[in-house]
Amino acid sequence: MTIDSHDPGERSSARDALELGRVIGRSLQRATDVSGDAWAILESIRDGDQVVDLKLLYANDAYARLTGLDLRTAIGQGLTTLMPTVDWTQGAAARLMSTAATGEDHVDRAARIQVQTGPFLGQERVFELEYSVE
Repeated sequence: MTIDSHDPGERSSARDALELGRVIGRSLQRATDVSGDAWAILESIRDGDQVVDLKLLYANDAYARLTGLDLRTAIGQGLTTLMPTVDWTQGAAARLMSTAATGEDHVDRAARIQVQTGPFLGQERVFELEYSVE
């Protein structure tokens, strides 16, 4: 969007839209912080066109409990470093990498997953998975 610096009304609208985005962002973060559902925001790390890792930018406490990660040290790290025993070519981990690579959202309301890390290691669990890409 280009803003004409001579029109104060357009500058005000742009500031209002920016502030609304900040308010929505803070509200959504507060909602996910207290949610019992695991939430994480990841950034794709690429080597050319290929996604080689996913950097953890945000995660809530439910995600930490599910994965066994200490969020104080995990934020900013790549998942392949944080979870070195995970096979990123299999199951939900592969689907996550594929979603990041293709940009296509993925939803599975009853995903049966053999857990590869954290306190549920080795257990088969059923999850509702939603992967979306900005």
